[in-house]
Amino acid sequence: IDYINMLRIVEKMDNINSIIKGCKSRFNPIIATSLTTIAGVLPLAIYNEDYSGMAYSLVFGLVFSTILTLIVVPITLNIIESCIAKLKVWRTN
Repeated sequence: IDYINMLRIVEKMDNINSIIKGCKSRFNPIIATSLTTIAGVLPLAIYNEDYSGMAYSLVFGLVFSTILTLIVVPITLNIIESCIAKLKVWRTN
């Protein structure tokens, strides 16, 4: 969100384009971090009975948080920003 706000302020981008550019620039680092962590914990989940519950929780938590970070947060940000813009227009009229 910080990078998206910087794009709006510094480069004078509109909401949609700044969100798209911000998501494109952060996609690879987020996916790479999540996949490497999942790949590191997956053997623990499969082969160790004592820690398999914790490892499965960690894997599914990482999958869920990655989806939230890449899809839900940008959509929610766009909805909030468009509501704020409509509210500003409504208040001026």
